[in-house]
Amino acid sequence: MDARRGGEDFEEHEAMSEPIIKWKTGGYGKSPIERVECIKETAKFVWPVGEGRFEPRQTAKRSEWDNYFESWQEAHRFLCDRASAEVQSKRDALTNAEEKLAGLMKLEPPTP
Repeated sequence: MDARRGGEDFEEHEAMSEPIIKWKTGGYGKSPIERVECIKETAKFVWPVGEGRFEPRQTAKRSEWDNYFESWQEAHRFLCDRASAEVQSKRDALTNAEEKLAGLMKLEPPTP
């Protein structure tokens, strides 16, 4: 175990081996799901190649901004689930707003 890696086992691919392919969501690219090559991976981190940097940098697999997946299908399911949850949240908010409006519409002015 190496303390610099947070005690996690990691897989490092040398220049001669195949890169680790991940599918990233949340980027500012042309597509909501992007293919990314990485040189290292642990249970919680990846080291993507490129991304505007000279050297790969440790990046969390799950974060508020980016999420890395093993397959395009997993990334797609994640985005669909998140969008479905957002739709349900908006429906719930609409229901609450409609109930509030209905209650307000029933109000009568006070009698003197």
